[in-house]
Amino acid sequence: MLLNLSKYLGKSSFTSSCIFGGSSIHQQRRELETIPDLVVATTGRLLDHVHNTKGFTLEGVEVLVLDEADKLLEMGFKEELMEIIKNCQAGKRQTLMVSATLNQDIKELAKLALK
Repeated sequence: MLLNLSKYLGKSSFTSSCIFGGSSIHQQRRELETIPDLVVATTGRLLDHVHNTKGFTLEGVEVLVLDEADKLLEMGFKEELMEIIKNCQAGKRQTLMVSATLNQDIKELAKLALK
């Protein structure tokens, strides 16, 4: 699947990293140092790297996908989502937000994240 997604990029290689709690943070740091093209991450571990991995920022994010945004808010990740969004440069970022419902919290998140 990844090969199918990357064949139109015009690059000879496409790198990705999966960032989540419960796996080696040291291995994740090494992967993030290579500046992968695609990062799939949980909110908590992503922010852990933003705060604690030297040189890692979200400033270069071109596309931010918030999948299951309504569920993330229901699970209490509103502040984390807001921090992630604020750490990405709005002018250089396309944001996609997937949600099954449209409640007040989702509307607030959309107001901050979407243009």
